[in-house]
Amino acid sequence: MLATSTARKTELMRTAVRNMSETAVNKAHELQQGMVTVQQLTSIAQNQWKTYLQQAEDDYAKDTTSVEAGHHSIGQILNDCTIKTSTLGTHWKNAQVGLQQLEKSNVEEVDNVVKTAMEANQVLSADLAQATASVDTDIENGMGSLVSTLNDSLKMDHEAYQIIQPTITLSTDAIAELQTSHCSKVADITKQADKYLHEEYMEDHPNCTTPKRRPISVPSLESIQNLQTPCFEELLQAFWDKKSEKRSRHGNGEVKQLRDARSPLTTIN
Repeated sequence: MLATSTARKTELMRTAVRNMSETAVNKAHELQQGMVTVQQLTSIAQNQWKTYLQQAEDDYAKDTTSVEAGHHSIGQILNDCTIKTSTLGTHWKNAQVGLQQLEKSNVEEVDNVVKTAMEANQVLSADLAQATASVDTDIENGMGSLVSTLNDSLKMDHEAYQIIQPTITLSTDAIAELQTSHCSKVADITKQADKYLHEEYMEDHPNCTTPKRRPISVPSLESIQNLQTPCFEELLQAFWDKKSEKRSRHGNGEVKQLRDARSPLTTIN
């Protein structure tokens, strides 16, 4: 009867330990799923960043093409001006020839022709200078606007990265610390279970004497339920409480200790 009672208690303890182990495995699996979710979010953010960079490069290429087209137009304008200047040079030579021919006949008419040619040349030069200044101003304004837009976009990207990076770092550290705490507690539970199964609950050896009846302390249902692993929300809350205690201890110099609400294992035999 004593051996049956002992075997039943041992089986109860094994069942409790097996349930705790299965709960711990399920919690670890949930943590791994959380890590996969964080990695997926990080991958999505990286893809969006790459897409944005590609869009910025495309916009830059379009703006560069527009600037090159402007330079090409300026080149054409300069070419036209060169042709016109060359034409005016030819006219000027013709005027000189005409002047030489008309020197003997009419000096006044030659002076009027020269004045008209010089005025036309001045007007053309003024128009050319005005067109060149206008084109240069448009190019400078366009380049300044493009550089300002790119700088603003780059600044926004850096600010977004600075906002996301601490969150990722804190989440990674928190998960690593929670996993370390979980492994430590699982090791402690396993050690305590081995101790009670191998040392506290050993069978009595026969000594050829009539055994005396001893009271058997059967654990209550409440004490067995207290041995169960708390739910994930309680573990997470305890973890954040412990982290808050560490921050408060470093900031105010106060030392606090996180207490475990679970009652320890008690000796039955």
